[in-house]
Amino acid sequence: MTRPEPSPDSDPPNGLGAGSRLARARRLAGRVFFGGAEAGRDFVAGDVIYHQYPEPAVAAPVTGPSALDAATMALADPVDTGSAGYAELLKFSTHRPMTVLLSDDPDVSVPTAVRLLRDQNHDGMYRLTAAGLRSTPMGEQFHASCGYLLDQTGDDADDVRIAGLLRLVRAAIGPLRSRLVVAARPEGGLRQALAADCFELDARVTPGQLIGPALGNRPHQLDRLVEGMTGARAPADGVALRDLRRRAEGELDDWFAALPGWDDRGHALALAVLDGLPYDLVRRHGERLARAFAEAPAVTVLLDADVPRASRHHLRSARLERLRAEVFADYATTPDGEVRTESVRYRDAAYPSAVLRYAWSEYDDVPHVLLHWLLGLGGDPDEAVRIRAATAAGMLATLAFDHVRDVVVEPWAGDGDPRLRDAAACALHLPSLDPHLYARVRGTLDRWIESGTPALSAAAGRALGASVGHVDPGAALTRLDALAGTGQQTASLAVADSLAELVEWDPRSAVLVLRTIAEWVRVRDPSRNRTGQLAFLVLATDLTTEHRAGFSWPTLLALAESSAEVDALVVHLWQRVLNERFYDTDARTVLTVWASVAEAQPAIRPAFHRLVVSMARDHPRTRRILRTLATTWVSHRTPRTSPHVAAAVFAAMNEGALSHDR
Repeated sequence: MTRPEPSPDSDPPNGLGAGSRLARARRLAGRVFFGGAEAGRDFVAGDVIYHQYPEPAVAAPVTGPSALDAATMALADPVDTGSAGYAELLKFSTHRPMTVLLSDDPDVSVPTAVRLLRDQNHDGMYRLTAAGLRSTPMGEQFHASCGYLLDQTGDDADDVRIAGLLRLVRAAIGPLRSRLVVAARPEGGLRQALAADCFELDARVTPGQLIGPALGNRPHQLDRLVEGMTGARAPADGVALRDLRRRAEGELDDWFAALPGWDDRGHALALAVLDGLPYDLVRRHGERLARAFAEAPAVTVLLDADVPRASRHHLRSARLERLRAEVFADYATTPDGEVRTESVRYRDAAYPSAVLRYAWSEYDDVPHVLLHWLLGLGGDPDEAVRIRAATAAGMLATLAFDHVRDVVVEPWAGDGDPRLRDAAACALHLPSLDPHLYARVRGTLDRWIESGTPALSAAAGRALGASVGHVDPGAALTRLDALAGTGQQTASLAVADSLAELVEWDPRSAVLVLRTIAEWVRVRDPSRNRTGQLAFLVLATDLTTEHRAGFSWPTLLALAESSAEVDALVVHLWQRVLNERFYDTDARTVLTVWASVAEAQPAIRPAFHRLVVSMARDHPRTRRILRTLATTWVSHRTPRTSPHVAAAVFAAMNEGALSHDR
């Protein structure tokens, strides 16, 4: 299949967005193992989309819940409620506020969803729409003891983007004893993003067992065979199916066994992990892995083949041909900026995952050598290598969680090097998406937190961001609250970074995150207070949103424009960080950066002006600080002068908005 050219990643200007690189790199690495489409938020048809947040200046039409009509209710009549399949579905959904029914046939999933809601005896039953979820505040949509239906089976359904909203819905309706049932297609993004809530009608039971003959009987044997082979749902349907077909045809067997010796096999496995990175880098790490295999006698004696010594054998072009790989023009980021380079990749995007799975399962001595090689890659100076190694470890952990955790992930987590702790957090991402492994991942994080060890606590904190925390933001915030009170500096930094990742993953979670931070800065506990202020400044610095005019501006400022609650929380937190002793100097620096962004982009000056006026109103000390800052914004001694912004602040004071402070 044709491979898309990678787009170079870059940070926004004006000093914003410097943090979040781990989350972006993790999503980029996900393309290698998901065949171009990562479950969650940011991958659509293989293209990386950053900061695609709702534009606050554009008001979307409000389309709230509507009562299910008689025709929709009647769809549920043919459902065979006495079948074993329906009993299994009832057992699965009994204690879940949200259930996602996956089926290729909407005539199966939608009637089943309606029947499930009918049988749960709700006070009212309503239909939701994706547009309504995006445009209507959560608190205005849901009521106690009600049932809700969301149909995501249409060809235009945007499952990847709606997944983040559904996590918030799940958190909102749980305390109300209400239920949401979503009908969706298995090839959509919900299967990965909400794996723990998914029930596959076509894989667990055939539609004929669940639905009467009037609605058809179309079992999907290949899907069930994939699930039976892997023991769990594969990370991406397309990759799993291609892998299955290759194994059935013996193609991967024949190709891998025919590679002349473990020199080439080591390079094949290295490329599976580092697919898409610069050729010289992949070659260097491939040689290390090949040497590791050479030092493992069982592998060398039992599996090595006679290596031909023809003059052309060691040419780069010959090796690439044997590996079914290709080089392509690319750009690499260096301390001196981007430089042009040649990168290497498999010609088929499905090979990285397929090669690793095949070698892991078919060669008994490969796992030991491969895991210890990955263990060393976790501390590589190149961030792209670390992220790819962590993602590969995570994929292998879906096959043997305890073993990979003990040999690779936990040693990374317990290390004093924050890069290794980030790698450990990244490695837990894929296992957390597997409903069979999520509890194991959660238990691992709880054990790290309870250990009291600074390194393990910090690693758990990092995992509770975009890696694992996005699966259940409410539970993640509870665990982050425990870490915020430890008084450990490494844990505080990890908590701050992960809170920023949760908002970047799903901007709708900003209210929950900011509420948590506001609670921390109000308490008398110095550890939580300090962590809360640090977290707010990290959010204010790292998170940026793409404006329709093509420039980046602070996400918190953008969200404050569209939500009164976010606006109030942002104003309150700015007042706290500017006035308290922990990070007041840093807070003034960050606010000055915001002012410089507003100075450079007139379109956002009104938003910044409204924020500053709200901060100063009824808060005399903050007014004095803002006056001092505004004076520095026009000083020739300031590297970033912002005369227009400063003039607007002074004008607001002089025109009476803040006249009581004259």
